[in-house]
Amino acid sequence: MPGDDRTLIAHLFRRAGFGARPAELDYYTRAGYSKAVQDLVSGTPLMGAEPSFDEALDPINIPVQNLRGRVLVPALNDIQTAWLHRMVTTSTPLVERMTLFLHDHWATAYRPGDNIDTPELTAQNNLFRANALGSWKTLCHAMIEDVALSCWLDNNVNMMRHPNENLAREFMELFTLGPGNYTEYDIREAARALTGYEIGYRLDLTGPRNVMVFKAANHDKGDMIIFGMGPKNFMPHEFVDTALMQDAAPLFLARKLIETFVTPTPTASFVARISRELVSSGWQLPAALTAIFNSAEFTSPSARAGLVKSPAEFVAGGLRALSRASGDDIQRGISWMQRAGQVLYDPPNVGGWPVNDGWIGAGGILARYNAAVALADLHVAQAPLLPTEPRLRATTPDGWGDIFGVTELAPETRSAMEGYVRDAKDKTDNAIDAAMITLLVSSPDFSLA
Repeated sequence: MPGDDRTLIAHLFRRAGFGARPAELDYYTRAGYSKAVQDLVSGTPLMGAEPSFDEALDPINIPVQNLRGRVLVPALNDIQTAWLHRMVTTSTPLVERMTLFLHDHWATAYRPGDNIDTPELTAQNNLFRANALGSWKTLCHAMIEDVALSCWLDNNVNMMRHPNENLAREFMELFTLGPGNYTEYDIREAARALTGYEIGYRLDLTGPRNVMVFKAANHDKGDMIIFGMGPKNFMPHEFVDTALMQDAAPLFLARKLIETFVTPTPTASFVARISRELVSSGWQLPAALTAIFNSAEFTSPSARAGLVKSPAEFVAGGLRALSRASGDDIQRGISWMQRAGQVLYDPPNVGGWPVNDGWIGAGGILARYNAAVALADLHVAQAPLLPTEPRLRATTPDGWGDIFGVTELAPETRSAMEGYVRDAKDKTDNAIDAAMITLLVSSPDFSLA
């Protein structure tokens, strides 16, 4: 039924993006669920539109400027606002949602004194975006030469005579295989395989950039045995290939994708099914995502409202729904996000941020309530982003739900919204609109995906 299709498409956009706008819901309800999945997973601009901004001029692609011999490095807030602006305005939302997933998966924190400054984090963010709907294998190879991750996990000081095990350990435990699928011996040998890198410099149009340079003379030339393979002299990229050959590798990634987009408690059979898609496709993320979004586990009504949005998803979704994307809007969004516990480019540790219930302690819930009030006040007090667009408003709870991509309101949420309207005969339209937005955005209906 069309109504069911609309609800399913709204569910898809909450998980695979930052929520659907009413026009997007209308378009893909007509075009069909399969078309919605295809456009999202292929990175096709939604509704046949053009890309929403000029990639070359996007500030996220201009990390440094060289002015009269001086390198001007942007502040952390500059690249945070550039990325949130992109989440809010993008016409390819799954690309940005996957970039956020990868940023959390390969968690790397801002440490400007350790060569993890805004240019390095911007380069890493662009690497995630370039591979967000591409090859997991290609990304894994690129990540061992990523400056930010290498410095975060000390591979820039991984010396032949003094191997540093940090990148080797986390590459297996957190990034590719998961705990219990390697030995301490594997870690020691992999650390030796990853020797030979040091920080170098490259000049481009925006100035000098740090890059990882492999010096063969500094690589450990002894024989190694990793995962029982060898003895041989493993080079860094041979170690990556060997890790991805392990049976645990596709299962690990399949589980992580399912936990991110479907359920925190997947069945072994579901994980195995998506794992096979990864293997048969040659590690192509679009193949796995397509299988996930078309699965009975994802499309079942029981899967809805089963995940807690991160603060980034919560804030980007709220701003996107109301077309709030001015500089002031985005700056406010960064503040709301940080108060709710998420600082882009600065995860708490190499394991990344909390998930699901980890976001909704007392402080996190209060921050969301405050953000809902602030978003509502902003919407009724400020002109919309585009002067030609009327300010979005609705006259019913379902109408407001549609604006925010929530097509099924919980009875408690509907009752609260209807009760306010019923008792608000002396209120102005602006006051009613602000109350409706506050009630909806602060409800579980909006915080759950």
